[in-house]
Amino acid sequence: MISILANIILFIIKYLVGIIFNSIAIIAESIHTLSDSLTSFIIIISFWIVYKPADKEYPFRHGRAESIGSIIIGTLLLVIAYEIIIEII
Repeated sequence: MISILANIILFIIKYLVGIIFNSIAIIAESIHTLSDSLTSFIIIISFWIVYKPADKEYPFRHGRAESIGSIIIGTLLLVIAYEIIIEII
């Protein structure tokens, strides 16, 4: 949670500096920092789900949540990369 908070603060600082100096590179780096926060948050949630005890509906526990979290993270990174490329063009 501390790393998520620190990354959000870094995002704000980098984004403001990018806006002030009109630098797409710094703005792109700020978005990358924000994506680190989002991926950390998704990892925390997926691990929370994975370590839930087995129940009637899921007798083999909730192990697929880790894979689903990875797919979500990969998709978010692809969307962010696409947006950065569009902004550069």
